[in-house]
Amino acid sequence: MILIEAFPIIFVIAFMYILFAPIYITLDSSNNLYQIEVLKLAKVKIITHDHDLFLEYKIAFWSTRSNLFSQKKEKIQPSKNTFAREKKSISFNKMHAVWRSFRVKQFSVYVDFGNPQVNGILYPVFLMASKLTNKEIIINFEGTNSVKAKFENSIARMLWAYILN
Repeated sequence: MILIEAFPIIFVIAFMYILFAPIYITLDSSNNLYQIEVLKLAKVKIITHDHDLFLEYKIAFWSTRSNLFSQKKEKIQPSKNTFAREKKSISFNKMHAVWRSFRVKQFSVYVDFGNPQVNGILYPVFLMASKLTNKEIIINFEGTNSVKAKFENSIARMLWAYILN
C-alpha cells in the first residue's frame, strides 16, 4: 500500500532527474572520438575504421554497431496521404538559442600550418586569443592538428531556450 502511494513521488523524481541530467557531447580528433553521452547510461559513438563509418549505440547493458555506408534494402513507399500536415521549420533564432544553451567544459585546439614562418607570425595572435577566451588555442611546430572539445547541456536547459525564443 505504501508503495502505491509513493509511486507518484518516485515517478516525479525520476522525471526530474531525466529532465535535468547532463548530456555530454565529446569531440576529440586526435583519438577519433566523437560521442554523445546521456545519463552515463546511454552513449552514441561515431567510429571510423579503414574507409567505413560506424555508429555504435550503448544503452545500459545493450550495445550494437551499424555501418553507415552499407547498402540498405529499398523499402516499399506507401502512397502519400493527401491529408498530411505541412512540415514546420524551426526558426534560426530558436536554433541559435538552443545552441547557446550548451556550456563548454573543455576546449583546446592545436594547429600547425606546415610552414614555420607562418606559425611564427601567427603565434602571438593565437596566444592572445587563448588568453582572451581562457581556452587552449595553441600553435605547435610539430605538424599535428587536433581539436578536443566537451560540451554539456540538459533537456531542461534546451527546452527553456527553445520556449523563450
